[in-house]
Amino acid sequence: MKRFSERFNVTKYIIVTCDACNGYSIAKSCQKTKTCPYCGSKIILQNARKVASADSAEKATEILKKLKEKAATRDVKSTLKGYFKVSHKQ
Repeated sequence: MKRFSERFNVTKYIIVTCDACNGYSIAKSCQKTKTCPYCGSKIILQNARKVASADSAEKATEILKKLKEKAATRDVKSTLKGYFKVSHKQ
């Protein structure tokens, strides 16, 4: 028996992270594997860490952009930590 999504052509999208490089990637929920666009590793979607899901590719892309922005901000903050020291001189 086919799943509901297969019978009615409802494709969900998931956002997963690569185990090798922690890069975010979008995949259709019916896919079994995906190649990481950053490091080329094979991601087995059943075992991958799922971060979010969406009903459309557009919504998944929007979520992915926000996740990447948040990760970039976090990376910049951790990289710059310690370079700037607050002086409390009066």
